[in-house]
Amino acid sequence: MHPLTSYGRKLAGLLGAGYRSIAMSGAVASRNKQNAGGDGGYDWVLQNVRRPARPNAPYHPRSQVVIPDFGWNDIALLGVNDTRPLHEALRAIVSRYRSVAVMEETDPSVTLGGGWAVSAIALGSGTGFAGASAAGDLTIAVPSSYDGRPIALGWITNPTLAQAQAQIRVDGQVHSTVTIDHAQMASTGALLNGAVTRLTDLAPGAHTVVVRWISGSLYFDYWALEARDDEGPIVLLPMQARLASYAVYAGYTFPMNDAAVAVLHDDIEDVASEFGETVVAVDLEAAMHPSGTPTSDPFLADQVHPNEEGHARIAKALYGALIPILSRDRVLGTPDPGPYFNPVWPAGATSKDCKFQNGWTNLGGGFNDAGYRMHPNGEVELRGVVTAGSTANAVMFTLPAGYRPQRAEVRPGIGNNVLARIDIGVDGTVRAQAGGSTAYTILDGIRFPSIAA
Repeated sequence: MHPLTSYGRKLAGLLGAGYRSIAMSGAVASRNKQNAGGDGGYDWVLQNVRRPARPNAPYHPRSQVVIPDFGWNDIALLGVNDTRPLHEALRAIVSRYRSVAVMEETDPSVTLGGGWAVSAIALGSGTGFAGASAAGDLTIAVPSSYDGRPIALGWITNPTLAQAQAQIRVDGQVHSTVTIDHAQMASTGALLNGAVTRLTDLAPGAHTVVVRWISGSLYFDYWALEARDDEGPIVLLPMQARLASYAVYAGYTFPMNDAAVAVLHDDIEDVASEFGETVVAVDLEAAMHPSGTPTSDPFLADQVHPNEEGHARIAKALYGALIPILSRDRVLGTPDPGPYFNPVWPAGATSKDCKFQNGWTNLGGGFNDAGYRMHPNGEVELRGVVTAGSTANAVMFTLPAGYRPQRAEVRPGIGNNVLARIDIGVDGTVRAQAGGSTAYTILDGIRFPSIAA
């Protein structure tokens, strides 16, 4: 069905929101694009749903409703007795969508010791992973600004490997033991999969989290900070309705039938219940089969995919699932985008080091000082009135990583009562290319999408 008639677009219309469709091929759990080719798989989500590497607060949840589309092909390829890969992949996908910051294995917050080493092979998130097959500690430094939100440890699983174990230690004390059942957690046919270990009981403040190798081969992929339950995005997991005929799946590895659909629903509900009130399993049976019996499929175009009316009915069911969440005064993102960070950040700052350059400084006199901040939707906002640069088009200051655009952005500003062109480069540089003035240049109100938007 053309995206113009998709239930995602129709739901966006009901919400009065923007809409973006991201195609993901057939199977979620049982396809890893680096192994099997194509554009699908859990790792496609980890590669394309980007979050800034920002372990320090403030954290900026996304103002989104996310609907991963999956299910039929997964269960037909895995079978009802082997749904663990689907379950683990869904957990990894939901965790990534719910994350506000992701730190890869090469992030400064991660230290490798003993048998741990980085492998520059992109199998999941980022450009590689940290592996261990011998004794050693992988240490994560959680900063003092940490506010107690869930922490996720991402893993890569491989069906050709034996079981592996690691001990999780927090601040010198044993927290838990992680068992990676590679053969059960990954798909057959040497197709890798993702998994997450979630730490949901840490108090606010600094922590030292140690992943200590016990046995087997461990592939550590990343660590992430997830949104709290009262933050966005909201993730809706559709539970597909039964079909009148499953003939289209006759050529698949395992038979599809009503019993297989019920098993799929159980897995989806288990994943949703783990993540709290902002991750919701939505049963589409009543929407697609109001009579209660799928003896015919008037809302399907080809026995499987919804027709236009089917898309509309699914959109209404998803909208109905959103209403209880939104009615509890829960917003999709933090309404206050947080404080402005000033380019004259104190000497020695690192995480938000953004100092004036080339003689630029604040005009003062009651006008806004220069600064930047990120909104819940990933947009960065600039403010301030600056003056006295060495030349009108010299770089004013450089935004830190995480606050930079994916492509060079051009915005209007004012330079000494004249319209100015303000350029924000992918390297974070902010300058007035035309119309800027060393007398004063106004940055107030400039907004642009960051690479994390």
